[in-house]
Amino acid sequence: MELGLRQRLGRLTLRAGYSYTRATYQAQGQLQTPFAAPVAVQPGTRMAGIPLHSLKLGADWRATPKLSVGGDLLVSSSRPVAGNEDGALSAQNPALSDTGGYLLLNLRASWQFSPRWQLYGRIDNVFDRRYASYGQAGYNLFAGGALLQPGAAVPVERFVAPGAPRLFLVGMRYEWDGR
Repeated sequence: MELGLRQRLGRLTLRAGYSYTRATYQAQGQLQTPFAAPVAVQPGTRMAGIPLHSLKLGADWRATPKLSVGGDLLVSSSRPVAGNEDGALSAQNPALSDTGGYLLLNLRASWQFSPRWQLYGRIDNVFDRRYASYGQAGYNLFAGGALLQPGAAVPVERFVAPGAPRLFLVGMRYEWDGR
C-alpha cells in the first residue's frame, strides 16, 4: 500500500509518501543456504531485505524566482536478514534477526542564473549516518580479524551491505529547446 500527498502553499511545496510492504512467501518451501539446514518458509514468512514501513517527507521552498532550496527526510523500518527468514538463527545470535531501520536527511538547492543555465548542489545523508541496506547470514571464516584455525568452530554472523555515505554533489545544467 502506498499513500502520497503533495501540497503547494505559495512558494512552499510539501510532500509526504508512505509505503507499507508486506512481502511474504505464499507457499510452503525451503530456501537453500550455506548452512547445514535450509530455511523453512511458510505462507506469511516475510521476505528478506524488504522494509515493512517506508516514509519520505520533503519540502521545497522557492526563495526567489531563481533560487530554490529543499530537503527530504527518509525513514525505513528494519528488514529481515537473508538466511534467517524463519528466525531459527536468532536464538543463537539476536543480531541475525534483522538489519536496523534508519533515518536520513538529504538537502538540495538550485540557482537558475539564466533562462537555460542552472547551478545546483545536493548533500545526501547529511549526518553521514551509518546504516545497512541489506543483511545476509553467513559463516565468518575470519572471526576476530584472523583466519580460523583448522577444526575451530565457524561462527554464523550477519554480513551487511552498507548504505551510501554522505555525498556532496555540485553541478551545472544546460537546457535547450531541440525544435
